[in-house]
Amino acid sequence: MSEPYQDIHSYYFIKPKAAPADNTRVKYKTDPVPEPPKEPTPIEARLSDAKFLPPKDGVTFNGKCKAQVKIEYLRHTIMTKITFCLYSTYKGKTEIMKPDKFGNEKDGIAETEFTIFYPDNYTQGDTVEYFFKASHRRGEKEISSEKLTMPMASGKTIKKGDKGTIVEEINIRLAGFGGGVPSDTFDDKTEAKVKQFQKDYMKMGTPTGEVDEDTAKKIDEFGKKYTVSLELFDGLKCRCQPQCGGFGKGRFKNEYFEKPGKDGKPKPHDESTHKYEYPGMHRFLLWAVRGLNYHLEKETTISAKLDFFSSGYRCNDHPLTINRKTVNHMGKAADIHFKIKAETTWVTPKTDAENNALCEKIRKICLKPDGLNAQMEWGKANRISLESTADGAKTWIHADVRNFEKKYLDDKFFCKSIQDLDGKPLETLIKG
Repeated sequence: MSEPYQDIHSYYFIKPKAAPADNTRVKYKTDPVPEPPKEPTPIEARLSDAKFLPPKDGVTFNGKCKAQVKIEYLRHTIMTKITFCLYSTYKGKTEIMKPDKFGNEKDGIAETEFTIFYPDNYTQGDTVEYFFKASHRRGEKEISSEKLTMPMASGKTIKKGDKGTIVEEINIRLAGFGGGVPSDTFDDKTEAKVKQFQKDYMKMGTPTGEVDEDTAKKIDEFGKKYTVSLELFDGLKCRCQPQCGGFGKGRFKNEYFEKPGKDGKPKPHDESTHKYEYPGMHRFLLWAVRGLNYHLEKETTISAKLDFFSSGYRCNDHPLTINRKTVNHMGKAADIHFKIKAETTWVTPKTDAENNALCEKIRKICLKPDGLNAQMEWGKANRISLESTADGAKTWIHADVRNFEKKYLDDKFFCKSIQDLDGKPLETLIKG
């Protein structure tokens, strides 16, 4: 009788041990011994105050610019090398500019020098921002530098504290980026307007609040892009222009209409009753209208733009021409009408109700502090004022500067032509 069958595998293979009741893994002699946890690499240095050091005559594309960082050692180390990596931001895209640079610490400072190359697909005249990152092999953390905006201005820079005619021009031409007045002093409000323009129109990541040659060029560009056409400007002229030339005859300076107030007593003399026929339209007001047209173009809630002026200058003979009483603007106000986009064409709103709703939305844009910073009615001095629907502006925007102080209603601020409205290029003025 043959032997019973046996599993031959049992002679050659060791059966695994049964798993313990708690299902933990069985350890074998061949299992690797775990290494003890490594001690964290000690921090040996702390970096700070990373910045560019442009030469006195400025930086040009493909030119050299130094970079510097401060180092504080937290413990003794023989590692003194700092790695510098340059980056560019152009049209919203950030890229690293090879190759990396290195600098050794000396007296708590490490420096290197970059070549400021053009970014890929660069268009001449565009703005590019550069920054660098600095790191130490055993440093606390990598840090980023302040930004370097290119191209750098090579001419004069107008900044806070400066005075003069060029500051008046800056305040006038940026009326749509924060309101204000045509002051000849570069103050906090001027700085805020410049920053708003640099942020909104120039897309500058870190606005400087200073007007250099590049910013001046962009303000000139803005003026050309959002110009007041000859047809629009003609719509501002007085209805009796055959008699007054469109902008009054300069009559009745410091003379006033006598009007009773709510208490029955004569109203105090102010610009609402001043009979003086100013020499043209106020430039600040029309540059503010340019700014409004810019903001409407960027607005996502409505599609609207300037259509025409139904009224601008009104001299003292204006009521006789139209055979009814009117408030005579004398160059300090304009009634503005707008059109809306219907599919691919621009059209006038079909009904008064639709027009009124549009004007209410546009008034809200005018009131924004980063826009015209206007006010409803005439409560405060030195603000652009808007007339409400209740006061009669049902299908148009009435804007005026009659609450400006006398010094901001000087004859020099009024214009009779587009050329006078535009003034000399700001780039020319800043170089002069």
